[in-house]
Amino acid sequence: MAGTVRMHREGPVAVLLLDHPPAQILSQRARKGLMTALDRAEADPAIRAVIIGDASGGFPGQVNPREFGAPLAAPVPAALALRIESFPKPVVALLAGNVTGAGAELALAADARVAVPAARIGFADTLIGLPPSAGRPSGCRG
Repeated sequence: MAGTVRMHREGPVAVLLLDHPPAQILSQRARKGLMTALDRAEADPAIRAVIIGDASGGFPGQVNPREFGAPLAAPVPAALALRIESFPKPVVALLAGNVTGAGAELALAADARVAVPAARIGFADTLIGLPPSAGRPSGCRG
């Protein structure tokens, strides 16, 4: 998970921080890192809750645009959102900056969201009449 997701514990809480500069995009590697970190947190009986955030202080953002034009590699945003939504322990999303696209969908899948006053959440897909991509069975755009 090095270079994509950092995981540390603060007492009974696992803190998962996306660390994929400069844009903090949800590349396939980052999505896989989040999924792996969630698996580790679920398997550890000492962990009672999970916080998902961003190492830069924002929140994970859009899917990597380089992945568009073909079906996304697993795990797709829809699978990751479902994993967060059905996670057996509470999941909290820490929101700062612009939280858009797949990142916003992951935030909404969490049990709770904590946002700084300047945080902005947006779904650009809806501006052109498309549903958010994590709601699409294939998890791909286009």
